[in-house]
Amino acid sequence: MSRDVMTDNPDLRSFTEALDETLGEKLIAIIEYGLMSRTGDGEDPSTPHNLLVLVDRVGSDVTTAIRAPLARMNKKLKLEPTLFSEQSFLSSLDVFPVEAHEIKSSYRVILGKDVVADAEIHDGHLRHQLEFELRSKKLYLVGQLMHQNEDSDAVGGTLMATLDSVLLLGQYYLRLIGKEVVSNRGSLVQELTEALKVSPETLSALEEVSRGERKVGSSEKARLVWGFLSAMDALIEAVDGLSD
Repeated sequence: MSRDVMTDNPDLRSFTEALDETLGEKLIAIIEYGLMSRTGDGEDPSTPHNLLVLVDRVGSDVTTAIRAPLARMNKKLKLEPTLFSEQSFLSSLDVFPVEAHEIKSSYRVILGKDVVADAEIHDGHLRHQLEFELRSKKLYLVGQLMHQNEDSDAVGGTLMATLDSVLLLGQYYLRLIGKEVVSNRGSLVQELTEALKVSPETLSALEEVSRGERKVGSSEKARLVWGFLSAMDALIEAVDGLSD
C-alpha cells in the first residue's frame, strides 16, 4: 500500500512516490530541510530542495533505485538528496552537529517516519566541530597567501566564501554562549563582534562587499584580509575557551 506524501509539489511528489514504490519498506523516510521546508511548495524553481533520504540499509539496490527517478526529476526540479541509513544518520550527529542542527531547525517530513525528531545534538560535539572548521578554513586561507598576493582574485574569492562559513559558525558560537541568534547578517556581525570584543569594521566592510554595496580598492585588500584573519583568531580563541 502506498503511503501518504506530504507535499503539493507535483514533481517532488512524483519522485517520492517512485522511491516508495521501488524501495517499499526499505525506505524509512524522505525529509526536506532548509529553505524549501520553510517556504513551502510555491517556490522559485531554481532553488534546490535539500532532501534527507533515510533507508534501512544503504546498498547497490538503493542507489540503483534512486538513480533513474533522480535523473528524471533534475530536468524539472533541483533536488539535492543526501542518503543515509536511519542508524547511520543518528550515529553521525556527533560528527556533523552543525549540519544536523541546520536540519533540525527547519524540516518537514515528506514521507515516512520523523527520524529528525529523535536527533540529539550535544553542545560539546558542536564546539569541537566549530573549532575544527574554523582552524581548517584559516589554515587554507593562510596557505593560499603563501602563493598569491592579498589582492588576487583567488584570495578574494576564498575570503568571501570563508566569510559566509564564518558567519554561520559564529551563529552557533552565539548559541553556545546563550546569546539570541539573529538571521540578519548585518545584525549578526554586530552581535558577534560585540561578543568577541573586536572591532566590527572588517566584518562590516566585507558584508557590504558581499551585498554589492561596496567596492574595495587594491590598497585596501591586504588590510581586509588580515583583519578578517584576526577576527577568525578571536572566534577560534573564544570557541576554544568554551567547556564541553
